[in-house]
Amino acid sequence: MIDNDPAPTRQRSDPSLRTGEAASTLVLTGFMGVGKTTVGRALAARLQRPFVDLDQRIAALTGRDIPALFAEGEATFRAAEAAALRGLPSDQPLVIATGGGTLIGRANQRLLDGATLVCLDAPLSLLQTRLGNDGQRPLAAEAQRLYAERRAAYQRLPLHVDVAGRTVAEIVAEIVGLRPSSPRPPSPNTGRGGRFSFHVPTPHGEPYPILIGNGIGAEVGAHLAAWGVERAALITDQNVGPLWGESVRHDILAAGLPTTRLTMAAGEVHKTQETVATLYDGMAAAAVARGDGVVALGGGVVGDVAGFVAATWMRGLRRVVQMPTTLLAMVDASVGGKTGVDHPAGKNLIGAFRFPDLVLIDPEFLTTLPDAELRNGMAEVIKHGVIADPALFDTVLAHKGPLLDLLTADFLARAVQVKVEIVTRDPFERGERALLNLGHTFAHGYELVSGYAISHGEAVAMGMVTAARLSERLGMAVSGLAGRIAGTLEHVGLPTAWHGPDSADALWAAMQQDKKRTAAGLRFVLPRDIGDCVLTEAGAVSRADVAAVLCEGVGV
Repeated sequence: MIDNDPAPTRQRSDPSLRTGEAASTLVLTGFMGVGKTTVGRALAARLQRPFVDLDQRIAALTGRDIPALFAEGEATFRAAEAAALRGLPSDQPLVIATGGGTLIGRANQRLLDGATLVCLDAPLSLLQTRLGNDGQRPLAAEAQRLYAERRAAYQRLPLHVDVAGRTVAEIVAEIVGLRPSSPRPPSPNTGRGGRFSFHVPTPHGEPYPILIGNGIGAEVGAHLAAWGVERAALITDQNVGPLWGESVRHDILAAGLPTTRLTMAAGEVHKTQETVATLYDGMAAAAVARGDGVVALGGGVVGDVAGFVAATWMRGLRRVVQMPTTLLAMVDASVGGKTGVDHPAGKNLIGAFRFPDLVLIDPEFLTTLPDAELRNGMAEVIKHGVIADPALFDTVLAHKGPLLDLLTADFLARAVQVKVEIVTRDPFERGERALLNLGHTFAHGYELVSGYAISHGEAVAMGMVTAARLSERLGMAVSGLAGRIAGTLEHVGLPTAWHGPDSADALWAAMQQDKKRTAAGLRFVLPRDIGDCVLTEAGAVSRADVAAVLCEGVGV
């Protein structure tokens, strides 16, 4: 077993691991107590390479032991950890044993670009037995919580070796057999689509950047540090937090910034004033001040709520970063500065404009998104094609493989560009920006009568088709437009008609809660062709015409 195995004998180097690509640095990571240092020393001896224990390197560079660094705050230790990684020699292959949290964030993984990362795995019960009451491990008392929080980040690492019940020699032999000449197999989106940026003007300040690229979310801490904020509040939800929360928190900590993670319940039904009040409590407990920053990590609900909190806590915090993790939020909700919560009388009735200081759109987040959520986001992508980009619309229809294969950084940039151009011309929705509400007047009615049981993407899909039917009925659209839009939506698996129990009258009543309604009545965005939409005057469309197209979807 690892704990009792004698020191390994120095062996002749395996030539296949010392030539060409095989000579990459080997990095061992995994939870505390898994045996990274013991295995690392044996592996280095086997390969005749220098061995680096990262914790020992940190202590040597700082002149303080690990408990002392942690006593100053985790951010102090994580910043020292990142500095130790940056200073590693690059002129020869090494074997490195990291701390258990070193590679939770992707920023540190970038510092080891080209290295082969191997995660050592063991059950928590074994690790707890080994850890005991180790005073040299500041986080040992929190092992159970940390094990759960770090699990997703460990699982994303490409190579794994189970150490339970095995000798050091057996573990080393398996690592050697992993063929490190093929480091870090890519995820479906890794390395695809390039890097893109937009700068969106705002009426009262500097333009804010939207950066799009694989792995770009790892840069969040560097941006916050460059702005000079002193701490960050990371707001996420119960779905995204377990998948990406610790990874992003560690990326911020690595920049030396204390970070508080606040988790809200997931879903539209929790986009409420009560949720905001709970987050205010968390901000107060963490002593988040006006000069600090908020990072919104999640879908559109998290982005709207976190943005509203940032706009209102202490009359507005200095910095807001939107990190959308859903396709819908990437191409729509995170761009434009709309924030807010719902009210029992309707959706998004309480809110404010708070333009973000930065939007980081990282396609790697989509690799953990359920297929249903990918489909929901495609409703907004298709909407952007209908509004202003026929080629984008045609690209969606032509795609035959899994949706994830379509969603490269360049494709996302094209979808985002439609909204960026419109928001740039009309930041406060006094004219053209209303076109982005294509299908939404109907969609909000569908959502409300369903009690938000249907997703926003599904509602928008049905709303777009209904709007196209209305446009055709009024003689404004080219013939067959509704069918063409419906066909593309169905191609990606979205519904195109409402089949709920409510009548057209109930849907009409729900639509009256649309916040864009004026005293004169409802306004509708109506497509005339793919890439050509118009906004009607308030009250210009009769209830009878609306009821007629609603009835097509409710079977009355």
